[in-house]
Amino acid sequence: MMPFTKSFHPWGTMVLLLLSSSSLISANDECADAIDITSFPFSTTGDVTKATSDFVNPTDTLGNLTCGISPRAIGVWYRIESTTSTFLQATITKAPEWPTKFNAALFEGSSCTDKICRQAPGDYQMENQRTQPTLTWFAQPGVSYYLHVAGIDEVEVGPFDLDVEVCSIVETIIW
Repeated sequence: MMPFTKSFHPWGTMVLLLLSSSSLISANDECADAIDITSFPFSTTGDVTKATSDFVNPTDTLGNLTCGISPRAIGVWYRIESTTSTFLQATITKAPEWPTKFNAALFEGSSCTDKICRQAPGDYQMENQRTQPTLTWFAQPGVSYYLHVAGIDEVEVGPFDLDVEVCSIVETIIW
């Protein structure tokens, strides 16, 4: 970012910073701008500090439209697609400087306007909820899965690490 400097008075200089609006909002703030994840393993660092609320319409809190995410929560989006039928696991780890509360929800659909809730924040085991949620699901080829990572509200925000990988599910049978 280049500052624009203009001298107005012999006692000092005024510095004016010109900011573009794109630097104020996360690139993947909207579902339509979700970051694509199509190969595994995948790792990235994200941040919801510059995100906006995705569920501002009060009617979105009914049914599965919000997938358990608070209307006040601000978050970012990822679109995950697999080329084969496989189990996928997404693990979100908050950075130490982020307050203790955050959520992640998984949607499925052919587009952002056609998505349904697949896993809501309350679907994880309680000890992992809000500290390191891990979502596991069976992914079908050609199906889009939308991952929404959010703070609890506009105050509980910060950076996080996201890891998505192929995993194997072992079912234990007790005789």
